[in-house]
Amino acid sequence: MPLPGIFPAPLLCDLCMPNLFRGYCYPSLSDAANAEISLPAMPADDGVAVAVAFSALADDTANITYRFLLPSGQSDYILTRVYPSCSSVGYLTNYSGLELSDVIEVSFGIVLCWAVAFGFKTMRRAL
Repeated sequence: MPLPGIFPAPLLCDLCMPNLFRGYCYPSLSDAANAEISLPAMPADDGVAVAVAFSALADDTANITYRFLLPSGQSDYILTRVYPSCSSVGYLTNYSGLELSDVIEVSFGIVLCWAVAFGFKTMRRAL
């Protein structure tokens, strides 16, 4: 129970996964969407596009509202964006999402295939 005058600690979601946006895993979907909204305006056709708002749809999906500012006026466009889940918060050093154990397993599989092919080739020559 929080003490009077002290705000309670924010609720943390133990089941929530960090979300990826532009190579960085943000703690939540709203943080990832806010990072996208904070980007500068992008050139588009004869004007610019600015992300102005978002609404969360699911654990890894959000609707981002872009406003297109054109010489003839402005129009809004809603884009559904998927923010993939990450294993931890921070910059990804591995953009493939593979862990070292996955890479080793796949590498051994490839080596095994080469070894079997070499064995077949050697047996074929012997016959």
